[in-house]
Amino acid sequence: MDRRFIKFAVWRMCVFALLAWTAGDWGLAGSGDFSIRPLVLSGDPAPGTGGGTFGGIGWFDVNDLGEVVFSAVVENGSTAGGFFLISQESIQPIYLVGEPLPTGETEVSLSDCLINNRGHIVFRSPVAGLYS
Repeated sequence: MDRRFIKFAVWRMCVFALLAWTAGDWGLAGSGDFSIRPLVLSGDPAPGTGGGTFGGIGWFDVNDLGEVVFSAVVENGSTAGGFFLISQESIQPIYLVGEPLPTGETEVSLSDCLINNRGHIVFRSPVAGLYS
């Protein structure tokens, strides 16, 4: 199987890597005890999306607490995608495409996202041209 590391982020002794398979499947995996385990894979249920599944994983970031924020495409759900948080091994939606931003506009595409050690999450809004 052909696998490529697209991006990785290091958190203390833990390495997170976005893996891409040529068959079109995507996943986000974590390694904390020298064994890699999947955190989210394409086809997994996407919470808060009306039964949708993750179709692809985009940008991600990790803070010093091991919390991971990532962007993802959602298939067969009530939204086209969004930003999600993995904290204490549970996945929660942070923002779903189509929800209003503080500016009143709605996100139309997914871009980069960041999380700090206080759990504050920011992401770029191409619609508003700024971070939300």
